[in-house]
Amino acid sequence: MADLKITSVWKHFGEDAAVAEVSLAAMSGEFIALLGPSGCGKTTLLRLIAGFERPTGGHIRLGDRDMVDGNGLFVPPEHRRVGMVFQSYALWPHMNVAENVGYPLRVRGLRGAEANRRIDLALEQVGLGGLGDRRPANLSGGQRQRVALARCLAMEPDIVLLDEPLANLDAHLRESMQHQFRAFHQTTGATMVYVTHDQAEAMALADRIAVMDKGRIVQLAPPPELYDRPANEMVARFIGRGQVVTVTGAGEQPDGKCLVRIGEQVFSVRGHVDVGQPAQLCIRPEWMTIAEAGAEGAITARIQARTYRGPVSSLEVAVSDDLTLSAEVPGYAGQIGDTVGVLIRDGWVLPG
Repeated sequence: MADLKITSVWKHFGEDAAVAEVSLAAMSGEFIALLGPSGCGKTTLLRLIAGFERPTGGHIRLGDRDMVDGNGLFVPPEHRRVGMVFQSYALWPHMNVAENVGYPLRVRGLRGAEANRRIDLALEQVGLGGLGDRRPANLSGGQRQRVALARCLAMEPDIVLLDEPLANLDAHLRESMQHQFRAFHQTTGATMVYVTHDQAEAMALADRIAVMDKGRIVQLAPPPELYDRPANEMVARFIGRGQVVTVTGAGEQPDGKCLVRIGEQVFSVRGHVDVGQPAQLCIRPEWMTIAEAGAEGAITARIQARTYRGPVSSLEVAVSDDLTLSAEVPGYAGQIGDTVGVLIRDGWVLPG
């Protein structure tokens, strides 16, 4: 497997930039997820890495080979040693599993014992050993996706690209396939770039996540950092049902935290804001506690909505006409219309 380096890559469609000055480096064996809302440029970026699109500008390097440079070099996809797994599986229905996996090898002129060895190994790696004689129609959706992955692996690519590979599966199969992808990555050590709009998938699978917005990478970080320390308001709201509240700096603390004021109450949170200055505070639903109305240090609020989610309840609480907070609390028995107190146990002051 190989590392990947993307430097200042652009892709225009007419006057519009689908990818805008993106730089990204993935180490050999790393699992990178490209995450973002529809139309943010993540699939276009994946297609640029694969060679299915020619960039407007920039540099793409895979291992020790330049794929695109600033002097007109453009290596076509068939010469990039890149494996691609698509959302639609793209299996030939008239071929059995082994024939589907071996098809790209035959196109490259590889046949006989070596081709059979690669096919058998790839099927074993994805847990489909012994199913080479079956037709795609006789497989489950998860098995078909694993055939598509095995076909990619048989090519022995330098990097594996996956374009929303679980989007067509139901919730149970998606969770099962997440375990399969994790096991496959640990076993093979493959360098993987994975496109998804599902943050739960990205959080579960990736070593690092590149959050994209309007063609740009707005934050690249491991999942815990994205969740606990988002770089801006877009990331804060997109990841983990975050909410952003305007606060005022109210002092520093010796533990590196700071004090912020919301209404008449002061709370200790992470980050920095100068005293008296406004700032944007990211609050996650589980970072709040619901207390009795009038509890010391609590904001007074009224429950507007309540959703039962098994061991927890999701609450919408109105602090004022222009501020409603989402809280997630265990086993809460209150009702819509109740007046309660809201305590903020944690928060992150957005940089800048």
